[in-house]
Amino acid sequence: MADRRMHARMHGRNKPTPPFSWLGLPEFDPDVPRIWGRRTRWYSRSRWTIAPLIILSVLGARAFGFEFSFAPVLVIAVLHPIYNSVLVWSYRRAESAGHSEGSSRVQVLLLLEVLADYLAMFGLIHFTGGAHSPLTLFLIFHVILAATQFSKRRAFMFASWAALGIWIIFFLHESGAVAAPPILFHGQSIIRDQGLILSVLRLCFLTATLILAGLITGKIMESLRRRVDQVAEATRMYSDTSEKLGSLYAIVGSMGAERRIQPILDLVAAQLDSVFENASVTIALLSDDGTALKFVASHGFSDDFFADREIEVGNSGFHNRVLLGETMVQGTLREQDPHPLRRHLHGLGVRSLIVARMAADGRPIGTIGLYSSQPDRFHDIDAKFLEMIAELVAIAVEDARANEENEGLVKERTRLMLEVAHNLRAPLGASMGLLDLVVSGYSGSMDEEARGHLDRVVVRLQALDDTVGELLQIAKSRDWAREIPDVVVQVGDLAREVESTFRSDAEKRKVRFQVDIEDALPTVESGGDLVAKILENLVSNAIKYTPEGGDVHLSVASPDSARVRITVSDTGIGVPKDEQDRLFHEFFRATNAKKLHVTGTGLGLAFVKQAVDRHRGHLFLESEEGKGTRVTVELYSLRPKERPALIQTATTSVSQ
Repeated sequence: MADRRMHARMHGRNKPTPPFSWLGLPEFDPDVPRIWGRRTRWYSRSRWTIAPLIILSVLGARAFGFEFSFAPVLVIAVLHPIYNSVLVWSYRRAESAGHSEGSSRVQVLLLLEVLADYLAMFGLIHFTGGAHSPLTLFLIFHVILAATQFSKRRAFMFASWAALGIWIIFFLHESGAVAAPPILFHGQSIIRDQGLILSVLRLCFLTATLILAGLITGKIMESLRRRVDQVAEATRMYSDTSEKLGSLYAIVGSMGAERRIQPILDLVAAQLDSVFENASVTIALLSDDGTALKFVASHGFSDDFFADREIEVGNSGFHNRVLLGETMVQGTLREQDPHPLRRHLHGLGVRSLIVARMAADGRPIGTIGLYSSQPDRFHDIDAKFLEMIAELVAIAVEDARANEENEGLVKERTRLMLEVAHNLRAPLGASMGLLDLVVSGYSGSMDEEARGHLDRVVVRLQALDDTVGELLQIAKSRDWAREIPDVVVQVGDLAREVESTFRSDAEKRKVRFQVDIEDALPTVESGGDLVAKILENLVSNAIKYTPEGGDVHLSVASPDSARVRITVSDTGIGVPKDEQDRLFHEFFRATNAKKLHVTGTGLGLAFVKQAVDRHRGHLFLESEEGKGTRVTVELYSLRPKERPALIQTATTSVSQ
């Protein structure tokens, strides 16, 4: 079944053939720049001055002693603004009815306007001496004005009308059918009888002048219009190129925000559809064995048009050439095309297409195509633009593939960590339970040396059990397939629980432990006990590595209504500068921490980083060896889909 949406896109803007073309009316292109003003009312704004000028001329002529048929001339002066008003009203009615400048109705009005002007002009010439009237020279200006507004052919037509009108007036006067009103100056005629031959010669010269003026002016204007059209085309291409570059920037930015293949391809298809109006888009990826192209994304076609559609590369010379690096542009699709897909596209109204190769490191990975209902729609600049897009999409696809492979490896590693940790925890718990019975004396008495050995075994097993527990925490925080449930936590309440938990540890180590919690903190979308574990790990580390008499400070504040800032600072041993970038890596412990012989797994801070990443928050570290450490965590009240850019910080960001 034909794709209705595709038909609508392909056939929605067919231009009908203008009616009344047989009249030879002026033709207009509404997209051509109007550097000479509106072509319909070609000089209508200045037309309102014609009647006052005629009246002033009549009064001035009478004042200087000229005598001619004043009354008919004044009648023409009065009629001129009347029919001009009728024409203006008709033009406005046509515009309000939605008729463009090139419509048949407006063209008919334009023809009536020109004819009315000629009738008025011929009337003035008749009543001011006929063919010998000095006003005949004004016909030259009329023809020149017409040539500046219309094509050379139209200008010649108007010049012919002007010449024909003068000859008609001449023959009417010479035959005696119509009397020629004289022009007198103080009672003397200023028009002398030059004889038939001289009058005919004079009119021949006037006719030649009118036609040459129309042709020459039309030729000049035709050349000028051609230059203007070239400038307009260059401007259009420049604007189109600028728009495409802006769209390219938007596409690159959008692709950078995506990490999976299908969303990237869908996004590119939609963006290209907006760049090329009324054009449809398809993207196909090459199979692993390189034998088939499978369409995986499209825009402008129905959802099922390319579903499970594949092209055998070996059976398609067209796509084979594309995959070899040739960008194929077809200006006209034929119904008898040998390729079934192109025949099907022709049935949907596609008349032109362009297909480019997507390649990574010179290796083809797919194709990207544009389709239009207009023949010869695409040009060289479109091919270059599509090639750039194809190159960028190929890079994004390869990056997304690598990302998906890495995610698969991380998932497999996480699964293995969870499995190993669970398998270790059960025997560890049983062993520690049995040892606890032996050490407690339930299995009989033992000497002090044996008890000491068992106590050391219990300590080692306890450390191993702590390591397994932290491995489980990290594995769960890394399990991105298990999205954080929408649980709202009060960070202030969690901080108070941590204070009560670690207060006794701080007192045993003789470390001052201070907690400051700001009032009216925003809540945070979290999951399980992730935020609590962040607080516990940071406070535990700070107390563990702060010497006797030192200070540990936990503060929870809100820089704005959208964020919560957790800061844990201490006056402990600090972290060497050259080791700070590895502090949040798994199983890493600073060298000065190892020298203290304090047990540790190097997993606590790694968990903190994983948990902050899960919240799409920020993690900052400030530390100086021998002076202490400050760790800052910023979490968002509403967990964003992507980590927002940093607003302002003077410290090093760990989570980027």
